[in-house]
Amino acid sequence: MEPKADLHIHSCYSDSDLSIQEILKRASEKGLKAIAVTDHDTVEGVDEALQVSDQYQVECISGIEISAQYRDFEVHILGYLLDHHSVPLRDALSDIKNVRIQRLIDMAEKMNKLGFKVDTDELLKDIQGRIVTRFHLALYLVAHGIVSNIKEAFLKYLAPGKPAYAARLKFSAQEAIRLILDAGGVPVLAHPHMLADQRWIEEFIEYGIRGIEAVYPGFSKSQRQRYRKFAKEHDLCMTGGSDAHGNLKKYNDIGSVTVPYSYVEQMKDEQRRIILKRNV
Repeated sequence: MEPKADLHIHSCYSDSDLSIQEILKRASEKGLKAIAVTDHDTVEGVDEALQVSDQYQVECISGIEISAQYRDFEVHILGYLLDHHSVPLRDALSDIKNVRIQRLIDMAEKMNKLGFKVDTDELLKDIQGRIVTRFHLALYLVAHGIVSNIKEAFLKYLAPGKPAYAARLKFSAQEAIRLILDAGGVPVLAHPHMLADQRWIEEFIEYGIRGIEAVYPGFSKSQRQRYRKFAKEHDLCMTGGSDAHGNLKKYNDIGSVTVPYSYVEQMKDEQRRIILKRNV
């Protein structure tokens, strides 16, 4: 049986409660050959993951998930095998924390205008030092009985088009793709089924997308087939994974959704082509 990889995992550096050490331990227990820690708008956990990967005999691939804006919608661009020490990359990511904090405050204020009570000081107290996301606000809403679960928080209030949503994203989709390419990485479109318009995928290819997430939690068999077919027709890498957030999303455990290790090898080949093209 071909070895497996989980290429979409979040750590405590963004919106999971799992440390890097715990992630590698769980990956090892699941028998995974490779993982990628793809935290939101930060690469702070990558060095630690690379340092401890040998201890658990699990290959770790540098990664990130950048939130970007496209036609007033939020899209997520995954970056793999990038130089996480790249100065331009680090500089571009350095002020995102403040942008994200202000976005969360804006969304909390919108909830208050809807008649709910969200204490922003309390909301931010437990997430200092992390990259904050809408998920942190969703957790707050659940903890305070405003909604019954995370899904309800997004469906009613926090998703694009809902009354408490705020965009306030630093990068356009084009900028996020270019940032990853300039750092020698492979830009991949995350969870494509969430796009407001599937025709956008071909537009992202024009901007430099080199891969698509063809395996994702909840994908039907037909969705997997459709995105695999699309990837082959457009010469794109295929990736996938659990989108695990530790115990905060228990239904998305590490290794619950995997891809063949050959997908990793395809990405490495693509990265070599990107670097060769950049150096010409």
